[in-house]
Amino acid sequence: MSDDPIFALATPWAESPVAVIRVSGNACIGKLEVLIPEIQTFKPRTLNLTKIKSLEGEVLDQSLVAIFTAPASYTGEDMVEIFPHGNPLIITKIFENFRKIGMRDAQPGEFSKRAFLNGKIDLTQAEALSFYITAKSEAGLKLARQGYFGSLSSAISHLKDRLIEVLAFTEAHIDFTEEDIGNFDYDYVTAAVETVKDEITRMIKNYKIAKIALSGLRVCLVGLPNAGKSSILNLLVGKERAIVSEIPGTTRDYLEDRLIIDGFEVLLYDMAGFRETGDPIEKKGLELARKLLSECDLVLLVHDITLPLEASLRLAADIKREVPVWLILNKMDLNPNFTLPNNGAENGLFEKVLYICALEEKSRNVLIGAMREKLIQKQDVDISSSVINERQSHILSEVIVFLDRFIDVIHKEPLDVACDLLRNALWKIDELTGRTYPDDILSKIFQRFCIGK
Repeated sequence: MSDDPIFALATPWAESPVAVIRVSGNACIGKLEVLIPEIQTFKPRTLNLTKIKSLEGEVLDQSLVAIFTAPASYTGEDMVEIFPHGNPLIITKIFENFRKIGMRDAQPGEFSKRAFLNGKIDLTQAEALSFYITAKSEAGLKLARQGYFGSLSSAISHLKDRLIEVLAFTEAHIDFTEEDIGNFDYDYVTAAVETVKDEITRMIKNYKIAKIALSGLRVCLVGLPNAGKSSILNLLVGKERAIVSEIPGTTRDYLEDRLIIDGFEVLLYDMAGFRETGDPIEKKGLELARKLLSECDLVLLVHDITLPLEASLRLAADIKREVPVWLILNKMDLNPNFTLPNNGAENGLFEKVLYICALEEKSRNVLIGAMREKLIQKQDVDISSSVINERQSHILSEVIVFLDRFIDVIHKEPLDVACDLLRNALWKIDELTGRTYPDDILSKIFQRFCIGK
């Protein structure tokens, strides 16, 4: 494990009254003595006003400086935090001198990676910390905070302990005779594993809700050309964000904007109209639209009520079924009495049907109200200890596979086969928290973090 001194700006690279520079690594305090002569006299975890000099003795800035000695620091290594004035020219000069004395620029997430490798946090806490910085709602912030302070780690540790108990109980009946420890209690081990499986299933199921809390509700506006998608985008965001025209194919790429509903960020994507086209730019826009459709949380399928519904129904049937689809019947001003038989519910394609006119302000209240209702439903679900990313969800799904197989074979196969399945499940749980994880995968995880964290 590398512990060479690294540095990075922990605040945005912009003019500001104060910036924060982080330094971490073996002997970093001693290395900095040539630039901060008084640093060796500082008491750990105290703020000290001092001068920062260049190698040539020029005073670069006067700054507050704090030192943290290993292992009592965020990374578990010696650390220094410097609070210079936030002029990028000053920061650049300081960094030039850091490089001259043998320190290097930190990679994205390298401070958190070192904290993980030194046992200060586990992998789920590190990932929660990343979301703690970027959460898009109060619910997301709360979930990330719980994860960072160990809520998910604690829940996983409890489940792991339960599986270890079952494994120890099962292994004991391999090593000893029934006369020594009694009959094997199949009901006990099955019930214990079922309980663990149910809790893991809850964590995975709530991931979709947690994802919205952390990253926002992603809403795609789709439909045939001239259905009114761009008008609806403009209506929702309250400004002329998209060009509206009667000419089909005006939107050839997708447009993106956002709004806040009850503390939740809603990301809106206005797609190119779905149609056969020879325009290479429009084709590319449709390719991007289909990719976004597979990743979004809600689809608003906009239909012009003056046209037959069949084409929109075919488009709805083509959308990935896991994504809820709302049918937005637009241009109601042209036919105020228009209704669908049974409100369109007979085809089973739509979670909701809304009647609007994108040119009328009251239709904004209809759309916002429906999305607010959906978000309130998400808030009512307890997402504490939920997994917060695809990696965690995928790993726990693999744990469930091993637990299902254990329940299936416990009555059919020798006990050592069942024990192997439990060991595999436990190994996967350790992979979740980072106790068993390949270095190359770890690097990819921490590369997603911002520099300075």
